[in-house]
Amino acid sequence: MGDNWLRFLQGLAGGSIGATTLKIGYDYWKARLPKVVRQTTLDGILAGAAPSQIRANVLVEEGDRSHTYKNLSLLRVVLINDSEMNHEIFNWGLTLPDGHRFIHIEEISKDRHHKMSFDSKPSPSNPHQIVDLNFKPFNRGDKYIVKGFVTSEGKPLHEVDEISPDDIVGSRVPVRWVDSVDRSARGRAAFRGGFTVFLAMFVLIVAGLPYLIPTTSSIANDANRTGVNPLNGFHGELAEHRKLAMEMFRMQSAELKSSLVSASIEAEAGRTKQIEHLTAELQAASTKVFETQGVALKANLAAIATDAEAARTKQLEQLITKLQGASTELFEKQGTALRASLAAIATEAEAAHMKQNEQLIEKLKIASSEVFDRQGAALRASLTAIANEAEAARAKRMEEHIAAQKSAADIEGWIYSQPWARGNSTDVNTWVIGDKTIIRTNPFGQPGLTWKVDKEIKDGQWTYTITPRAEVKQDATEKKDPAAPKDDSTSKPPK
Repeated sequence: MGDNWLRFLQGLAGGSIGATTLKIGYDYWKARLPKVVRQTTLDGILAGAAPSQIRANVLVEEGDRSHTYKNLSLLRVVLINDSEMNHEIFNWGLTLPDGHRFIHIEEISKDRHHKMSFDSKPSPSNPHQIVDLNFKPFNRGDKYIVKGFVTSEGKPLHEVDEISPDDIVGSRVPVRWVDSVDRSARGRAAFRGGFTVFLAMFVLIVAGLPYLIPTTSSIANDANRTGVNPLNGFHGELAEHRKLAMEMFRMQSAELKSSLVSASIEAEAGRTKQIEHLTAELQAASTKVFETQGVALKANLAAIATDAEAARTKQLEQLITKLQGASTELFEKQGTALRASLAAIATEAEAAHMKQNEQLIEKLKIASSEVFDRQGAALRASLTAIANEAEAARAKRMEEHIAAQKSAADIEGWIYSQPWARGNSTDVNTWVIGDKTIIRTNPFGQPGLTWKVDKEIKDGQWTYTITPRAEVKQDATEKKDPAAPKDDSTSKPPK
């Protein structure tokens, strides 16, 4: 019985050591940084085309503004949460070198429960060199695909050899970035290592069971004798071992699933790369074939065009000859009929024209008679008005003339009354009074003189200046004849 207990204690010690090893491994596994699979590709807008062969000039319209880009690159980022940790919000970011800017970033959304947000979203009018993004949520196995359009001031980003796409992606969250290729190899190694440890523990536990089986009856007898079952603690420890084994199996299953996912991603990436390479080769081959076939095709088309042009020219010449003969014959036939038709039309038109002229003349006679009557009445009224106006003007001029004659006679009488204007001559003197010329036989005037009388106002009184045309001035207000008797020579003339 002592040997059995010794064997039992040996199995129990082995199981305890295995459980402790599993617990340490599990704690280490839980304390690891969460792994995030990162795949990045950087291409031009025309993927697969050599830079020296094809260039893209992209026009982007933003509202009412247009932006043109020559050096545009496409960045594609795939992130997969390959850890056992769920992130309610996963913060990460994209950083470009100097001279390169994001003008647009979009997400290929998984579903409506998985969203991507920006701290500041870039746009053509507001490009960003650094962009911070958030995934909500980022649970185990979640996969996000993000596309970003990058514009460059100089050489396009996808043509810069020293820039790695993986250097663009980063996160403020402590994670362990794993590339798809490296991640699959590490996953397989971890799976093999974990499976080896699990297998060793399983073998160790199974190896201890034979030592326990023979002692079952003796242990039961001792339990009946003493009332204490020594297997109670063993069963509890065995249950804990079984629980740890199941947990380890679950973890290894998760590792296996992750390995399979990574392997599928790697295979997909390899297949995509092969397709791109094959597409590039096909494009190059098709370009060469097109150039070769294009030369031959152009030669064939030129020959066909020459033959077709010659045949068409010959057909046109024959057709022109036939048309000329037919047109001559048709012209002769149609000409006779046309002349007859024109003659008939001209006769009818002449008759209609004469009839219209007669009607028009009759209408003109009636209209001219009416117009003459109306114009005659208006003319008579106008002549009457003109005659009345002329008569009124003539009467006014006669009144003015009579008034002027009266004023001149009054002035003339006053002049004759002055001592300096008296004389014994009977010669005719001419008096210019204002703008009137008066000729009188003056028995008292001085002989051989012509007088000019100017009327003006001086100091509020009428003053007449008489100037003989013989350059002998006599002023009615200032000059007096010294031989004449005293008289009031400054008397005022009649107004």
